Amino acid sequence: MGNAVNSNQISIPTETLEKHNRPLVPIQMMLPNNKWSDPIVFNFDTGASWGTDVPLQLVKDFGGSVKSEERKEKSNKIRIPGLDIPEMTIPVVVQDKDHYKLFREQKNRYPLLRVKDLMPYVSITYEKTKTTIRSKSLGIPEELSKPGVITMPQGSERSGTPTSAYYWNKGTITGPTGKTADDWFNICTGDYRFIIKRSTADKVGLKLKRTDDNDEHDSIATISYDEGKPAPLVLSDIPITARDDDERFARGGKPRNLCGGLNFLDKYKIIIWDFNMAFVPV
Repeated sequence: MGNAVNSNQISIPTETLEKHNRPLVPIQMMLPNNKWSDPIVFNFDTGASWGTDVPLQLVKDFGGSVKSEERKEKSNKIRIPGLDIPEMTIPVVVQDKDHYKLFREQKNRYPLLRVKDLMPYVSITYEKTKTTIRSKSLGIPEELSKPGVITMPQGSERSGTPTSAYYWNKGTITGPTGKTADDWFNICTGDYRFIIKRSTADKVGLKLKRTDDNDEHDSIATISYDEGKPAPLVLSDIPITARDDDERFARGGKPRNLCGGLNFLDKYKIIIWDFNMAFVPV
């Protein structure tokens, strides 16, 4: 995966790793004994609000799982094999037993890396078939010079959002009959589809029936990211999965709208750098 020798830029092919086109990248994590772990594949997630997971494979090295209320972020070193940056210091979290149980039961689940913590070191370009990571020494990603680029407000913790993740933006969802609702939408590279909370879906008249699997509610909507410049980003005819507001969302927390996967990447590259986010037409 990636380049065979160290480089200040690497590209990880998506299609060889995951059929749902998640941005999966191998990293090494510094162990408490100051040795590097073997490379472990992580999901590079703009929607993450907690620090990067200590993965299941390494949890014993870090002393084992903790009680939920005792989870704390601690600084730790990681590196990306093939990328010519010796090491990066980021917050990591030893999770609780329930969290690691999910990894044991769901083999297609990957530990999350909170990519905003990498911004002092790199920029990232997400595409349908690959994820490209560049050393910050290369400057602003060259794709941003192309016409039609849409930029979003600088990533930060914003007042009123469902989580503390950095890439929440205000937007409008429009249902098939023209009903609209304003809400917060997270540009979430860590997911492979659009998950809209049911209360929002109901407001715009999406006809979504409850099934035993709460990921099997498909309908169609248009979402406008109203804060985009120089014009709003508008994605039309997006298949929607509705998740009931009382269901578990990711690591818990408030119900929320998560937007990612091919519905973005078929149309736009997603680029993040220096806490900025932009969309570049494919």
